[in-house]
Amino acid sequence: MVHCSRLRVDGGAINPASLAFSGPLTEEELRSGLRTTLIGRRILALQETGSTNQVAMELAAEGAPEGTVVVAEAQTRGKGRFGRTWASPAGLGIYISIVLRPPIPSDRVPVITLIAGVAVAEAIQEATGLAASLKWPNDVLIRGRKAAGILAELDAEAEVVRYVVVGIGINVNQGLEDFPLELRESASSLKIGLGHEIQRTVLAQCLFEKMEAWYLRFLREGSTPILQRFEDLCINLSQEVRVRSEEGLLEGLATGIDPEGALLLRLPDGSLVRVLAGEVTLRKD
Repeated sequence: MVHCSRLRVDGGAINPASLAFSGPLTEEELRSGLRTTLIGRRILALQETGSTNQVAMELAAEGAPEGTVVVAEAQTRGKGRFGRTWASPAGLGIYISIVLRPPIPSDRVPVITLIAGVAVAEAIQEATGLAASLKWPNDVLIRGRKAAGILAELDAEAEVVRYVVVGIGINVNQGLEDFPLELRESASSLKIGLGHEIQRTVLAQCLFEKMEAWYLRFLREGSTPILQRFEDLCINLSQEVRVRSEEGLLEGLATGIDPEGALLLRLPDGSLVRVLAGEVTLRKD
């Protein structure tokens, strides 16, 4: 098991002092003591940008090496799924995008989103002690409320992936008042969960290390280990759910996730369908 390098002191305990100060996310701070060999070896730290995903996509198209990270203190047009925006107030969250170049066909890219979800959940738990859960395909929850989200975008030709950019937004030090009114019933942050602020640099470094460990394991061993771990953390499996997808509204029992990262849904007539993308809610009769 990977332990985050700057969180451990004598005897393996988390050092509370390392979590107390929340300064800016700089390249120097993020690289200091980082144990990765791939992710975060090149970092572009910005005060503000429209979208870290957009910047990372441009860098990737220009040949940026795998593992390049774009991080911003604030985003003015942060991207969410289905064209939504991700609220990105300055200095309060982690807004990063990672360039990956996996040697996989494009139909397996959804697994990269699951890898990122597991990495975020494990980094949060190790850095703060908060139990994080996952909701397929891309939400990270604290006590049932969304605290982080993931958006993977790719460039491919003839089903061969050129690059994938994994955007990750984590609500770290936001208070309830920092969220738009329409999100205050559903969103949360690590500060709300803990009752105090935490050091964003330490959490970001832990995320880089978790992401690298799971990504490299996926390249070595395939999707089975990451799917097992995702299912361990996922709250909407073995549940009756509603899924809003491009095919319309589906209802059924979420039975598992297939090797390409699709949700397996058992419909009332007994048939099994694969859902590649959609928004899942628990069905309440």
